[in-house]
Amino acid sequence: MVAYPETQKRAQAELDSIVGRDRVPTFSDFEHLPYIRGMVKEALRWHPIDPVGLPHRVIQDDWYKGNACLHISLKPPAYLW
Repeated sequence: MVAYPETQKRAQAELDSIVGRDRVPTFSDFEHLPYIRGMVKEALRWHPIDPVGLPHRVIQDDWYKGNACLHISLKPPAYLW
């Protein structure tokens, strides 16, 4: 944010217009804050939470967007492809 103050100003303007200054954002505001969502995605792309790239495993079988996630399989992080 220090290197790009115009980005911070745009994000603050979006936050002020949707949420205002009287309360903190909630998860119900998520869909109405596209610029801030994009900033978070970009920040995580540049510096992921798990920089080592450890594989993940689900604890029970699950379906996500039509894809099966079986509890017996390991999933590599998407940014290692």
